[in-house]
Amino acid sequence: MLITRVKAPSSPYCPQCGTWNPPSAQFCMRCGSQLDSPSADHRQPWIDRSSGSPYQGVAVRFVALFIDTLIIILISFSPVFAGAVPLIFSATASERSLPPVFWALLAFNVVVTFMYFTSLEGRYGQTIGKKAVHIRVVQMGNWRGEGEGAPIGYTQAAQRTILRLLDGQLCYLIGALLIWSPGKKQRLGDIVAHTVVVRE
Repeated sequence: MLITRVKAPSSPYCPQCGTWNPPSAQFCMRCGSQLDSPSADHRQPWIDRSSGSPYQGVAVRFVALFIDTLIIILISFSPVFAGAVPLIFSATASERSLPPVFWALLAFNVVVTFMYFTSLEGRYGQTIGKKAVHIRVVQMGNWRGEGEGAPIGYTQAAQRTILRLLDGQLCYLIGALLIWSPGKKQRLGDIVAHTVVVRE
């Protein structure tokens, strides 16, 4: 399989553990291996263009999102909060309004969702759902294409996560329409964060 490697000299990877390190780093932040060794084989980010466009569309991204949503639901409504469900219904029936515990659970779900997408995409470039379907979030690069394929950071991941509030309107119809439009199949979060979703 032919793989086009995109050079990213400012984003060296550790030859031992594969961890991304800042351009100025001489030793890996995780394992301590030397990064500036002449014999070091720094692994560069890559984009697989062997079977046409590497940018991923709605179908595969929906499957990844579905898996991630199930995981978030399991975390948010863990057995710790199982006892709150009957409490919500009983309180709602008697007061005809949503009790504080409902809003507490909603706030917890928002925090879990934000941390899940931001931490995993910021650290690894992919969530569990994306890992399952072999796709990854990477940098879009500049207008010349330089830097495309480099890892994203937590700031870009946070931007993508926050803008899910807009992309996710009408069951992600807004995000889907943007992905279907010509170009690099970017939803609003990708456009703002300068990221693309590609095959792993």
